Amino acid sequence: MAQIRKVTLIGAGGNIGPWILKALDDDPDFTVSVLARQSSKSTFPFHVTVHRVDDSYPDEEVLKAFQGQDAVVCSVNMGGVTKQIAFIDLAVKAGVKWFIPAEFGGNKAKAQFGVKTPLYDAKEAIHKHLIEMEKKGLSWTAITTGAFLDWGLSNGFIGFDIEDKRAKIYDSGDEQWTATTLPTIGLAVARAFKKPEEVKNRFIYIYSTRTSQNEILKVFEAVTEKKWDVEHIKFDDEIAAGQELLNQGNRLGIIPLILSHLIRENVGADFTKDVEADNDVLGLPTQNIEDIVKEVLAWPEERIEAARLV
Repeated sequence: MAQIRKVTLIGAGGNIGPWILKALDDDPDFTVSVLARQSSKSTFPFHVTVHRVDDSYPDEEVLKAFQGQDAVVCSVNMGGVTKQIAFIDLAVKAGVKWFIPAEFGGNKAKAQFGVKTPLYDAKEAIHKHLIEMEKKGLSWTAITTGAFLDWGLSNGFIGFDIEDKRAKIYDSGDEQWTATTLPTIGLAVARAFKKPEEVKNRFIYIYSTRTSQNEILKVFEAVTEKKWDVEHIKFDDEIAAGQELLNQGNRLGIIPLILSHLIRENVGADFTKDVEADNDVLGLPTQNIEDIVKEVLAWPEERIEAARLV
């Protein structure tokens, strides 16, 4: 097939979007443009074409932005996941060749073993729709990353409060899981387009490191030269509390449910037990957890602020 060169990115201002944008923009083989909501306050490099559309993503405005593009990458947040079926249909209508959905995260192949969430149900519907659109000439690649490791260490999502030197350890804390840093996720997207036959119409699996909460705690204590306060928590209790928050209309209740798919035992969180990682296919580096922790501790304040959960 013809090489992918023109790429439109949806969600370029979120958590992983800036890193996907950077990886594509840094590679001279790609011309990247951005589809952004009118209300978005995100800014982008001056040379990148930005298509501002109404916040409701009207079909005619999105279709116009997709015209002439080879690929669309979607990195919208949880609130935008369900809009992807419309994006996929419009991509097909515009003649787009490739679609990468906002699948970045847990091992969907084992999602049935974890607690059910609306997010995973929505992703299942998107996956089925992508398979259906293969009949109309659309190719796709979904990227399984595990937890966003540097992001999740910075903002406490994975259980570590850097400022107060406190850790929440779930269950034994020895459960092994795979995770990926934001820069590596960005590289994976760019390099996937250069290996179309190897990644076509399937999930690919990438990671930066394989670790556990207890290993991370040990590294944090060694690097900061401080003994951290540790709270041991049962995942079942945290999930129940999260579900109660969701029942009350508090969307933050989904956080422990999502986390349980990323670091809990027996839900495919360590996908290296089940599949062969695609790091070698894409030429992606791995890192040791000590280097990742040191990088996060050196983050500038503006990056820490951008990663905050609330």
